[in-house]
Amino acid sequence: MIAKILLGVVCCLLLAAIGLWAWVAYQRFQWRAATTKWRDAMTQAAASPNAAGSDFLRKVADPQWRATAIGRLPAPMQRHLRAVMSPEAKTFSLVRLRQTGEFNLSADGEQWAPFTADQRTVLAPRGFDWDARIRGPLRLTIFVRDAYILGQGVLRAALEGGLVTLTEQPPSDELSQGQLMRFLAELPWYPLAALDPAITWQPIDDHSARADLTDGPIAAALVFRFGDDGLIESVRADARGRMVGDRIEPTPWGGRFWDYAEFDGWRVPQSGEVAWFPPEGAKPYWRGRLEQIEFR
Repeated sequence: MIAKILLGVVCCLLLAAIGLWAWVAYQRFQWRAATTKWRDAMTQAAASPNAAGSDFLRKVADPQWRATAIGRLPAPMQRHLRAVMSPEAKTFSLVRLRQTGEFNLSADGEQWAPFTADQRTVLAPRGFDWDARIRGPLRLTIFVRDAYILGQGVLRAALEGGLVTLTEQPPSDELSQGQLMRFLAELPWYPLAALDPAITWQPIDDHSARADLTDGPIAAALVFRFGDDGLIESVRADARGRMVGDRIEPTPWGGRFWDYAEFDGWRVPQSGEVAWFPPEGAKPYWRGRLEQIEFR
């Protein structure tokens, strides 16, 4: 009798485990399907001859137009482009990159967890999709989507792709502005975007310049700082929306870049760090390394 009871318990546990495994597999499949959907929307929009910014891509392929556009930039950005663009560098409209690194899961302390990420970025219409996997508690995987697609910001995090939703911000102008700010901040990985006419550059001094980017009704501004070698060392924003509890709080934000290397004729940073800068001091939350980058 006891043996039958134990067998029944084992069978129930086994069925529960199989059911949980199937549910997790389904959630992961749904996440991958959503990634495909978002990225297809991006690439299809980019293929349209009427896409926002498509005129820029046609012009930037002309060496004479490119040289004239570089000459209009503040001196530090001119030096940067000349330092990162080799004679073999070709124009591109899409960038694929892979990253590894650490992500701080704690809003108040230090809880760094390893991550891997795959990203697609298009220059016209401006957008990106960052699809990451972070090792969470109990060896569960946290799926994260951070994106700006067709003028809409996206931010979602879920255990195993949907088992438990950890964060899902509803669409808002604040979210979209923050994601457009990220697109602008990552310009060191796609330097050609510096010539986009939608970006207004203003010189500050010999080692810094301000960039204002307008994308439809959304606008973002950053200050870029350059080293003596002409390379971008850091970017900084006076305020970007940060989740504090259940509210969004404007907070100074920025990142830094180093360890530049050449890929397909373009010199880009291989390492970086991103942080919030509240009054109590810097709070880094992302430290990453570029493992692969392709310009298409």
